[in-house]
Amino acid sequence: MMARRRVKSLVRNRSATVIVRMCKGRKLRKRFVRNRRAAVHLQKWARGIATRRMYQDKVERAKVQATYKGQLEEARNRLEEEANERQGLLAEKQRLESLLSQAENHKELAARLTAERREAATEYSMLLKQQEGELQALRDELSAANAAKKNEEEARVQAERKRDEAQIQLSVERSNHIKLQRVLELEKNAHVALKQRVKAQGGAVSQGVVGAANAAQLEALQAEVAAMKTKVQHAESRLAHADSERERDKHKLQRTIDHHQLKRREWEREKQSIKRQLENQEAETRKRDKWLEKAKDIIKEYQKRHAPPASPSPGRPSTSG
Repeated sequence: MMARRRVKSLVRNRSATVIVRMCKGRKLRKRFVRNRRAAVHLQKWARGIATRRMYQDKVERAKVQATYKGQLEEARNRLEEEANERQGLLAEKQRLESLLSQAENHKELAARLTAERREAATEYSMLLKQQEGELQALRDELSAANAAKKNEEEARVQAERKRDEAQIQLSVERSNHIKLQRVLELEKNAHVALKQRVKAQGGAVSQGVVGAANAAQLEALQAEVAAMKTKVQHAESRLAHADSERERDKHKLQRTIDHHQLKRREWEREKQSIKRQLENQEAETRKRDKWLEKAKDIIKEYQKRHAPPASPSPGRPSTSG
């Protein structure tokens, strides 16, 4: 129930608001139309008055000009204009005379200007020669750096070749050492076999089985065993000597390799530094070339702009009207 009353009151209020708004809008539109009509009427009246006054002034001016007095006034105005023109012509004549008097010193000014141009040109030429000398010095330094780089590359290649040769020599010595070890093993095996034979012969002699021939053979075997022992000792000494030589050569080769690696690192660092120096010098050379081109363009432009004008002959009249 309360909701219905509230809805009805809202509808009533909305309807009242619409009615009031329409009434106010109609009243305001009427007022606007009335004010616009009044403004148009006032503007029309004011424009008419201004137009009539302008027309009356033009009519009176035409009447004055039509009379003798108007003609005299026009003649006076014309005379004043001619006098002003005459004064202007006199002022122009005085200005031209002053310019003519100033033109008498044109030769002195031209000579001074020519001397200044020559001095500026000599300064620019000296500066240009100096820059060209510096550029040539930079180019010489660049060529020297390239030559040093080439020499270092050749030295590095030779060091690498020596290192490869040392590695090949070490591999050859290793193969010789392996062969010597094999020969020593064979000799040891032969010595062991000979010992066993000697032992067998000695057992037979102790048992009284062999005769004088076997005793001689036993002595020969013992002598052969002694010779084999000495041979084995010589082989062992040779093997020890070969081992020591191999170790010494190995250490020597390792030192050589380490030295070459250090030299290679140093060469790489020097190569990088020389490369950076070359890049810097090339950049400086390009900068100098650009600067020289700009300087030459500036000199040419200066010479074009400040070229001495062709002075007219003294007895030749001017062609200006």
